[in-house]
Amino acid sequence: MKNCKLFLLTAASFIFLVFSAAVNAAAEKSAFDYSAEKMDCTIAPPVIDTEEADRNRDLLGAVSELDWSIGPEDAVLTIIEYADFQCPYCADASLSLIEYQREHSDDVRLVYRHFPLSFHEKAVPAALAANAAGYQGMFFEAEEFLFENQAEWSVLESNDAFTDWLILEFSQFSDLDFDLWYLAFSDSDNETAVRNMYSQVIKAGIVSGTPTVFLNYIDSYYMFDAASLDSFIEKIRMNENRCSECPDVVIEEGGSYTAVLETNAGDIHIELFADTAPNAVNSFKYQAESGLFDGTEIRSSYDGFEISFGDVAAPGYSFTAEFDDSRLFDGPGYIGISFSEGQTFGRIFFTNDVLAVYEMQIRQDCQERDISDVAIGKYVHEKIIRFSKADTVFGRIADEDLDKIEQLNKGTVINRIRFQ
Repeated sequence: MKNCKLFLLTAASFIFLVFSAAVNAAAEKSAFDYSAEKMDCTIAPPVIDTEEADRNRDLLGAVSELDWSIGPEDAVLTIIEYADFQCPYCADASLSLIEYQREHSDDVRLVYRHFPLSFHEKAVPAALAANAAGYQGMFFEAEEFLFENQAEWSVLESNDAFTDWLILEFSQFSDLDFDLWYLAFSDSDNETAVRNMYSQVIKAGIVSGTPTVFLNYIDSYYMFDAASLDSFIEKIRMNENRCSECPDVVIEEGGSYTAVLETNAGDIHIELFADTAPNAVNSFKYQAESGLFDGTEIRSSYDGFEISFGDVAAPGYSFTAEFDDSRLFDGPGYIGISFSEGQTFGRIFFTNDVLAVYEMQIRQDCQERDISDVAIGKYVHEKIIRFSKADTVFGRIADEDLDKIEQLNKGTVINRIRFQ
């Protein structure tokens, strides 16, 4: 790795485009300083505000052995939940978080902290019951049981009735020593600890209701469904692996470069267009030589013209999209870099028969009208120009290797990339 921890940039696809036409458009080339040590780029700000996390950790306290937690201490994501057992919204959130941790047990640590609201009279007895089970290593089993049955016990007329319910139910818990549980449940120090936790959190001033969930001490703002948690984990990894410096300059002025993808389907040669897309070629070469793509498995297709491998991630830097009217996605085997709003570097990709996909989509969208083939051809042509301007073309697969691409959607692994 050079000068930064590189993220695993793993979104890619392989291009077959049967369409050719002359294009009259102005080239948009960015300057490239071959004599510089570093390529000119813009370092993106951190994806996650670590300063907020540090402030919240200072106020709420680091996770310790006194916390109820499940999952590895070095987890990628630590979820800290402040909840009230009688809160119906907490039931939904807690059960979802327990399930998420169960499905991501290697990457996620779940921490539960009591925050019993004053107007929920059964919240403290429920917390005592869960704590008492927790002393025997069964806190999360008790938590799950209490939230799953919240509708039953929350309507009981009194705390005495609820206490009787708790004693009956926990006496039937498998693998639980009921006598030890009852002693802990009845211990006044147990209740004092629960109420003290509430008071300490109130003083911190950043938790006022339930459920309140922090993701690595960042406030989740109630976005803690599975999709949001997946997205946050992706941001964590991007944040940890992002480059803090622009890539080294690894190409020479006038240089000719061919990338060789060594795969289990054979070698695939790609001519790189350093003359028209020097920034894209330099970035790709720098990443590839750092081992970024080693071991990447191609595993899925997208929208009929992309074959992808891995998750999309940002490298932590950006540069201006490069466009040259002599290099378009107008033939088989082109490789490009995706940009967002024309500026932010996204991912490397190849595509598969863009012409056919575009034409099919247009005909479907306009099937109620009889549109001429000439008009459709012209519109597809213009759309490909827009595509080429938005996503820089920086190379093309050699003709003799195009037949190998047919195998790339069958679990092909890129072992490494070398350059000639």
